[in-house]
Amino acid sequence: MNDAEISRRNRAKMGQSILGEIPLERIAELPTMLYRALRQEDREQLLAIHEECFPVRYEKHFYDKALEGEHFSVAAFIAGEHSAHVHTPRGVVNSLKYSKEAMEWSTSPASRPPAECSSPPVGHERGSGEEMAAVIISQISCQQEFQDDVLRDKNKLHKVAYICTLGVWPKYRQHKLAKTLLQALMKKAESDEEVKAVSLHVLTTNQIAVKFYEDNGFVRLKRIPDFYVIGGKNCDAFLYAKYMHGGESPPSFLSRCALLVQMPLSILCSRLLPRFNGIAKNLLGCSDERNGCEGKYHPA
Repeated sequence: MNDAEISRRNRAKMGQSILGEIPLERIAELPTMLYRALRQEDREQLLAIHEECFPVRYEKHFYDKALEGEHFSVAAFIAGEHSAHVHTPRGVVNSLKYSKEAMEWSTSPASRPPAECSSPPVGHERGSGEEMAAVIISQISCQQEFQDDVLRDKNKLHKVAYICTLGVWPKYRQHKLAKTLLQALMKKAESDEEVKAVSLHVLTTNQIAVKFYEDNGFVRLKRIPDFYVIGGKNCDAFLYAKYMHGGESPPSFLSRCALLVQMPLSILCSRLLPRFNGIAKNLLGCSDERNGCEGKYHPA
């Protein structure tokens, strides 16, 4: 197996943007919400939500990078019963309409609470009373494997924010948590001029996820056969992207075919046109001379 195939398989393992089916029973109204980056104490809940939402199992290093801040992450937590107000490094989030400051902190991939905010509120141990409801993990990279099939112009400084996973616990769906987390990633990407696109792969059969991304401005670039291996079966994927900062999609297959035809035609025309022009001038010149001669001897 060559390097390109290994890279494709690795992305197939982590490239699962699956929202899943709408559950029959779900929470009618969300309680207090906290949005923040992942921390080491979230490992157990992170594993649980991935096992619940995604058909692919991930390797340990994927979770390590997300928990250590190497990958961008934002998780939505339900506050515990013993804490009506959950302390954050820049204030208190006490409603679903979280503060701008809290969101700015939570969207920093390496954000961690400062020393003055390390003490949890009375009766609430930090992390123990928070239930993870949704999470997004993205690798923002300038590696060529993330630029391939996504960017028209390849530049070693240009980055692509690849959505590894975006999942919501079934009982917390239909409350726009996925949209909120996606907006956090988009805000992060838009803050970096070198990020030219946000991309992802999704199962072709997952119509809910397909509609979600298309409704949020993503465009379908291509269908990739046998991208996933799920339950021993090969499954196709769609590649989606949303562009920013001047990023452009690669030319389509039809466009490339048109270019292949256009180039030799242009060369052929550039060589033949001067000849046609010369023949036309000669013909017109002879006609003018003939008309002139006839004019001299035509009776007045």
